[in-house]
Amino acid sequence: MKVYFLRRLLLVPVTLLGITLLVFMLMRAAPGGPVQRDLQEMMGAAASEQGGSSGMRESEGNAITPEALFEIEEKYQRDKGVWRSYVEWLGVVPRDVVRAAKSFESGKDWVTITMPRVNIDVDLIKEGSGIRIELPSETVTRKTKKEKEKISDNEALSEEEKQALLKDLGEKKDLLLQEAKDDDGIIRDRIREYEWKARLISVEELKQRWEKNFRGKSAAHKVRIPDSEATGKASPEKSVVLRSWSREEGDEVKKGDVLATIEVGAVSSELKAAVGGVMGRILVKEGEEVAEGKVVAEIDVLQERAVLYRAQRDGLLQGSLGDSERYGDPVISMVKSRMPISLFYGVISMILIYGICIPLGIVKAIKHRTWLDNVSSIAVFSGYAIPGYVLGSFLLVFLGARLDLFPLSGFVSENFSELPFGAKILDLFHHAVMPLACYLVGSFAFMTFMMKNNLMDNLAADYVRTATAKGVPYGSAVFRHAFRNSIIPIATTVGQNITLIVGGSFLIEGIFDINGFGLLQYTAILDKDEPVVLGVLTISAVLMLLGNVISDLCVAFVDPRIRFR
Repeated sequence: MKVYFLRRLLLVPVTLLGITLLVFMLMRAAPGGPVQRDLQEMMGAAASEQGGSSGMRESEGNAITPEALFEIEEKYQRDKGVWRSYVEWLGVVPRDVVRAAKSFESGKDWVTITMPRVNIDVDLIKEGSGIRIELPSETVTRKTKKEKEKISDNEALSEEEKQALLKDLGEKKDLLLQEAKDDDGIIRDRIREYEWKARLISVEELKQRWEKNFRGKSAAHKVRIPDSEATGKASPEKSVVLRSWSREEGDEVKKGDVLATIEVGAVSSELKAAVGGVMGRILVKEGEEVAEGKVVAEIDVLQERAVLYRAQRDGLLQGSLGDSERYGDPVISMVKSRMPISLFYGVISMILIYGICIPLGIVKAIKHRTWLDNVSSIAVFSGYAIPGYVLGSFLLVFLGARLDLFPLSGFVSENFSELPFGAKILDLFHHAVMPLACYLVGSFAFMTFMMKNNLMDNLAADYVRTATAKGVPYGSAVFRHAFRNSIIPIATTVGQNITLIVGGSFLIEGIFDINGFGLLQYTAILDKDEPVVLGVLTISAVLMLLGNVISDLCVAFVDPRIRFR
């Protein structure tokens, strides 16, 4: 028997791994996740701000920039592949517990990022195919050197002016270095103690992330001919002429640079870049007539991205379920705060169900086809026919709102902490009467008739008739012989009910505004709150698997014929 149960326990982590992996992949593949939700909100906000069909067209092209998309993905930990994210959630490999990211500007090999939790700006410098963290004093030295080169190469300045500027720059450098020394010590301590690191995300990887969210759409910024509403110049269809291009494909472009000269009617205007990047495809030739809103060129805005992060193993194997994406609270604390509520209703319900249904089933089996059996059957089946949430709505309206006999919502009263001990117990059960009635109404029929039918089968068995024929009292034949064999099927349900005890019913909890475990599961699924869904699933799956083992133990305890080998 020990070997059997050991094998069952060893299957628990394997089964749990399969369940969580399947749900994790389904959550990532399902549409309407947090990234898509935020993207839709951004596009809707951009369209409403710009208004009309032109605003919608502009929002589709330019509202969702690659930088905005990458920030949303990093916010919800969707910037890595499914397999990598899953093993990070398990805690097999380190994950980014704190990080800050920013894309490089066109033509620059450094980017400034504020180090989280210390609020000190640090520069990340590209070195070949890698990246490193630059100390503040090194940043001052590098920038001062560039300023010196700029001054020395400025032919418009005389030697005296250059010397004066270099002298001022040297004095400024000394002051900045003095201030940077303290920051150097803090940064060194963070890097050494917390193992802060930096990594570089390539343009190819960023393109894959973009295409994953916008299949068939280029990440390049689309340069459009402005509408007459934007230019303030009314123009008929195809009266805009693109006279000349100021940039060629492959040229670096800064925000505000003139890209082309256009004519709206007889008035010349400049077409300027709204973003910086590299000039991509030019789609319209010089001298060609174009319509308002037409895309005439593209600007490649994707640049390598720097990430400053601190990584550690912080997953299921370390006892962490992560933080809620919706509320930001640790999943474990959310579960702990709601578990006692569901446990209260679950345990009370199971005590009442087993305490009432087993004796009632025994009486019904003994008094089969009597008025007591018929009346109790009508009552039990009537309760079974009424869904718990329907009964809850009925009780809420009549007993709660109209008759004011019970509270309408909540687990306890608002002043519960101020009440004496006896009043607290009274208040707790005063709030629990209607929810408990809803939990119990559908459960009586199954347990009662299982007990009745099993006992009747055993009472009709040969060994019971033989016992009574030999003079054994009828009561002893029922309770000493038939009852123990009749309880075996019920023993198989004990472990399965553990999950039900904890899980609760989100419908009943929603009707009575009880912030329990069931309602937490329901809201997490609706919100696509991945850490909460996986955390709740893990707890429920573990309880279910352990419950199956407990069921086997109960069967072995009540049935001496069972021997697990």
